[in-house]
Amino acid sequence: QFLGLVASFVIVKINHKRKNIVVSRRDFLELEKEHLKSKMVQGLTVGQLVKGTVLKANPFGFFVELDKDIHGLAHISELSKKPVKDMTEVAKVGETRDFMIVSVEPEQHRLGLSIKALTEKEKENEKPAEKKAKPVEEDEMDKKADEK
Repeated sequence: QFLGLVASFVIVKINHKRKNIVVSRRDFLELEKEHLKSKMVQGLTVGQLVKGTVLKANPFGFFVELDKDIHGLAHISELSKKPVKDMTEVAKVGETRDFMIVSVEPEQHRLGLSIKALTEKEKENEKPAEKKAKPVEEDEMDKKADEK
């Protein structure tokens, strides 16, 4: 059943006298797992904006693919400020959109994503622009000059 199977292994031991090689698939998978953990942590920080594709919608949120090897969860509580009744109003499966990273847990292979945090940050950035100086009437300027 394994004849012709192509797989990756780690060489554990080589015995030249016996012309024997001992390999381990388990060791290879553990190394690969560690590599994925480090890849996930590398460059991903809380507050970072990322693009992701919605893979699946569940009653508790969206599973999102950021990269072939990196997936995250946008919990239903992180989709909108308002209660979400129909998740397809927020995003549809296959849709690519922006998310904000709200948590990174490499040991558990968890990545928390949010749309709500993204919209809150956009609103914070808009507030300073809204506070424009209102024009001062000439009459008001005259009154202030008279007071001095």
